Amino acid sequence: MRLLVVIAIILFSGCSTTIDLTQEGGYDYKGIDFREYTRNGFKFTPEKPSGKYESIGIVEVEFYPEIREIDLNQYNRAMTIQINSSSNTYEIDGKEFKVNKSSYNGVVEYYLIEQFETDSILEEMYELTSSWGANAVVNLRFDYQLFTEGLTWSSVTVRGFAIKEER
Repeated sequence: MRLLVVIAIILFSGCSTTIDLTQEGGYDYKGIDFREYTRNGFKFTPEKPSGKYESIGIVEVEFYPEIREIDLNQYNRAMTIQINSSSNTYEIDGKEFKVNKSSYNGVVEYYLIEQFETDSILEEMYELTSSWGANAVVNLRFDYQLFTEGLTWSSVTVRGFAIKEER
């Protein structure tokens, strides 16, 4: 009986799939630099307004990435042309995309998902609120959403209160 148990363990352990979860350690730095806007007389802050100001409006800028479906040949080509092998990204039409493969009910589909930088979203908010006459966005908030409906992608929403501070 023991021999059968040992044989069964050997047979079944040989059929199991192992996943290598090892990775190199390191640091990932994230931050948003407001200095360029400050030099131009514009203020971004998560703080509430202080001092005298004129209310301009509530602003919200939301970014959804472009998603392109591609075929297997395009997917294979994209994987070989990638700019950054660690993130599987490459550039098309001045935009950086991440190569993605999705499988649902046995159907495999291939996609390119546009990548974004928070700085570009902040620039959109600056352009918009400056055109309204604001010189500050206070109570600034960033919200990130992750979508995983067969395909994983994320969006970001930046919100704030546009004001014109008296200086």
